[in-house]
Amino acid sequence: MPIILETLIQSENFEVVGIMIDADTELLQHWQIIIDLLHKKGYSILPKKPDLKGTIIEGTLNLPKIGIWIMPDNKTDGKLEDFITYLIPELDKDELFKLAKETVDNMFKQGIQKISKVDKSKAILHTWLAWQEEPKLSLAQAVNARFKKDIYLMMAKPMISQSGFKSYLN
Repeated sequence: MPIILETLIQSENFEVVGIMIDADTELLQHWQIIIDLLHKKGYSILPKKPDLKGTIIEGTLNLPKIGIWIMPDNKTDGKLEDFITYLIPELDKDELFKLAKETVDNMFKQGIQKISKVDKSKAILHTWLAWQEEPKLSLAQAVNARFKKDIYLMMAKPMISQSGFKSYLN
């Protein structure tokens, strides 16, 4: 990622560069790598930690404006699946999701899991996904199908307001 970012910053073709990374673990270490690179390239006003609503670093005449988002929510370690979990409509009321979580939790309690603890959220989401009306759908397709089913709910309340990502995109 540093080489690509360095290339984008040095290119004169971009006024704005957006960075979205799936850090999985060690969010602050990933953050520091980005900040160190930006400092090396000439950015001077750099925050010590990510802004919860998404970090915007102003550009100059020679440097593009930078937007940074670290998955899943710009504040905690996690995988893409953690972010996608935020997109499940009415997650707190979804009985299949609760059962998928209990099932995976029980595997860990019994010590019969084959996955690492780091991949627990991935296992929960994919278990939930396998129990949907169309279990062969990809993550994006399954969430989208649920969105279509819950369209009135979507219009009433933004689905990802808890992550702050919607305001980051605006």
